[in-house]
Amino acid sequence: MNFADPWVTQDSKASSESFSDNNNSTPAAISEHIPPPNNAAAVPADPTSTTIVATDSLEFEDNFIPEQPPLNPRQPQDNRLPDSDNYLATLEKRLHRLRTNPGVLQQLAERREACMQSLLGGDVALRTDADLELEEPVNSNELLRFIRPEQALSQAEVVQLVQHDQLQLEADEQEEPREGEESGTESSTKSATPIMSSETVTSTTTPAATQPAATTTTAVNLEQVAYFLVTGASRGIGAKMAIETARKFKAGSVVVLLARSASGLESTRAEILAVNPHVTVVTSSVDLATASKELLNEILDKSLGKQPTDRFGLACVIHNVGTVGNIGRKATDLDDRTEWEQYFGTNVFTVAVLNSCFLRKFQSVPGKLVINITSKACLVPFQSMTYYCAGKAAREMYFRVLAEEEAAAGVTVLNYSPGPVDTDMTVDLQANSNAPEIRDYFKGLRDTTTILTTDQTTAKFLHILQNGLFKSGDHVDYYDH
Repeated sequence: MNFADPWVTQDSKASSESFSDNNNSTPAAISEHIPPPNNAAAVPADPTSTTIVATDSLEFEDNFIPEQPPLNPRQPQDNRLPDSDNYLATLEKRLHRLRTNPGVLQQLAERREACMQSLLGGDVALRTDADLELEEPVNSNELLRFIRPEQALSQAEVVQLVQHDQLQLEADEQEEPREGEESGTESSTKSATPIMSSETVTSTTTPAATQPAATTTTAVNLEQVAYFLVTGASRGIGAKMAIETARKFKAGSVVVLLARSASGLESTRAEILAVNPHVTVVTSSVDLATASKELLNEILDKSLGKQPTDRFGLACVIHNVGTVGNIGRKATDLDDRTEWEQYFGTNVFTVAVLNSCFLRKFQSVPGKLVINITSKACLVPFQSMTYYCAGKAAREMYFRVLAEEEAAAGVTVLNYSPGPVDTDMTVDLQANSNAPEIRDYFKGLRDTTTILTTDQTTAKFLHILQNGLFKSGDHVDYYDH
């Protein structure tokens, strides 16, 4: 039984035959109406046939042009199409027949059943693979790969991209000398740069050793078992950095605090244990101006006890110790050799010796992080701060060389400049500097409350460290990010 769409056109006689209530007769099939071509002659229906052919044409004009132009264009015209009345009348006639026909629902149910049987019997052609592909979800990864082929979409691809970048850098590095020889000017221009320019100092970092680190290796995970040493940890920036960094370490970490003030160290120790009671805190009151290599190694050994160094995932040292020196005299008046040796002994020599002892002791640790608390004074000269500027410049250059030499050994170096911070050192500069400009500068910062706090600079330091916003060996200032 083939049940066609019941929404068809039928004449009165066919309607009475098709929807007969006679139980002995077989229900007549209903055919879909196919409009005949224009001007086609009407074919009379066979009265004995069960298929009913429509006698009304439902063709509708699609040219939207009236058959005859208006006789008088100035008079209002009826804009309806010429066959619109006939079309609407036909639709109304159909609707009336459907409403008055009691067997419409039965016919629809039978048609539905016939369609289901046809689908189950395999009479209906299935869609092709091309049709099915149109409904499949879009592979977003492949789409992104086409749009942005350099964008990593998985961890494995990140590794591949990093390796690709490293190879590209090595290739560029090999090409640079040739370009310099050909031009004859570029290489000489780069070398002839002012010594005291901060932009020049940061730009002289070797690209091959530092550029990949900006995106891959300098971000530090502090949430692990770590060995953590801080000098100058009894007050100020050193104490605050020790507290806030130790807060993040996992249980079993060892924190070592060095400074001259034993009471200050105990205060810092108590604050660390208050925020992270699962770490071991060791303090040592030591004068780093005269500390020998043997004494420094002894401090490291005692802090470890019998623990092997390879139990730590991170070995980190913050070289925060620093003094401002004699700020009451000008550079031409600093003629005391002993005073120079004492200043550099505390701020440069012992720092370098301690750093060597530290890296040698923890060379088996996979992550080695060295942080030098530096200053803008290592880049820019400030009146009355001869000792401080000279000491910071020598110290930072030592750590920049270290970063170049130990990159392959897994050592990451950050020279962090904390900015103008409200500490005892800046109070001393404001009160005792022989340069009025320096005194007025720090007074203005305090009067306008724009001087930084230890909380602010420590928070920025941790943000830079954990997000890898530096290249190993670079000088990074508080105001850079």
